Amino acid sequence: FSISEHGPPPLVGPLAVNKALKRGVKLFENELAGPEDFAVDENGSVYTGLKDGRIIRFNEAMTSFITVARTGSPPYDHCGRDEASEDVCGRPLGVAFHKLRPSLLYVLDSYSGLLQLDVTTGRLEELVSLSHPGVLPPMKLPNDLVVLSNGSVFFTDSSSRFGRNELLLELAEGRSNGRLLHYNPVEGELYVAAEGLHFPNGICLDGPKEEALLLVETSRARILRYHLEGSRAGSMEVFADNLPGLPDNISPATTGHSCPSVSPSSGNGNAASASSGANNNGEGGVAGAIIASGHTHRASASGACSGYWVGYAAARKSKFFDTISLYPLVRKVLTKLQLLKVVEKYFPKHGLVTRLDLEGHVVQSLHDEGGEVTGAVSTVLEWRPGGRAARGGHTLLLGSYHAPYLVRLELDSEWDSHPE
Repeated sequence: FSISEHGPPPLVGPLAVNKALKRGVKLFENELAGPEDFAVDENGSVYTGLKDGRIIRFNEAMTSFITVARTGSPPYDHCGRDEASEDVCGRPLGVAFHKLRPSLLYVLDSYSGLLQLDVTTGRLEELVSLSHPGVLPPMKLPNDLVVLSNGSVFFTDSSSRFGRNELLLELAEGRSNGRLLHYNPVEGELYVAAEGLHFPNGICLDGPKEEALLLVETSRARILRYHLEGSRAGSMEVFADNLPGLPDNISPATTGHSCPSVSPSSGNGNAASASSGANNNGEGGVAGAIIASGHTHRASASGACSGYWVGYAAARKSKFFDTISLYPLVRKVLTKLQLLKVVEKYFPKHGLVTRLDLEGHVVQSLHDEGGEVTGAVSTVLEWRPGGRAARGGHTLLLGSYHAPYLVRLELDSEWDSHPE
């Protein structure tokens, strides 16, 4: 496989390097580790899952937190110290609230599967295990999820071959071992909505009407749209292609922006195609195809641009994954000799966040060259202090799959349009 036939897009225009992320403030440094994803309850409190298996809730001012639950098993004194203990301690990744039952938080744990947490009582219930009989081969890396209004859960299984502590092997091999899965709460059953995906990762709704999902394919540096309704239900198309890094999670962006976009000729076009497995009802593995995207312009009611934030595990600045994606033998040697963790230490650190418009074009980028404050961003939450995430928010919370802190970044009108 290859990440992109074009190579990484040039860092010009909306992708030009700036110092925006360096303005971020580290919160709770060395008090927590690996805040991978965020969910906001009806009172405006933010929840996240940590590297040591804890699910925590911050107070509304983001000045303290408490532990709500743990996904692993005791004793806990060794948890979070090394990856070898994750299978016992648990590793919660994606988190999302039920829209109509606001006390229910759905959690995807890398080792336990899909869980349901009642945040008022602390009761944690397993809904789908990794070895659920409805899906073969068993899940290895459940990652991120989205919950529809009817309680249905769509979530990514990044690999059916490698677990979370081996994700570099999955990325290096570049195989299509990933799937999009659908949990039906009425039947209590799990279905394969799409398969043959390259490290499917973050996922979110494409707009408020629940007609489609946006799905990150990390090792292809692109985002797909998966249709939930209508004549195209079960089909996929490319929403954003040849992104400037390895994308992790995707989340809604609602504050206004002037929305200059990178043109397709600069390497960030949307026309691409690839084979995949998808069906028309989300309940099987019938072969389908990812088709070129056909977009129509959409604007918010106020006329201001809205769209999506994308956090990146790594910038494609080193061209490492681009290069090895072209040489299967090199990938095989690196994998067999387990050299990837050695190579990873020499990756140039470059924190990166982009904002996409509703057509999948990059309209804004935030950088931390050198990774002084933010080296890798797993997720971005547009958040309003003292209240739930909402239109008009001017604060970003940045998560990370490994950093011992989270980052709070204040947006202002001066650099929202011209970040320096």
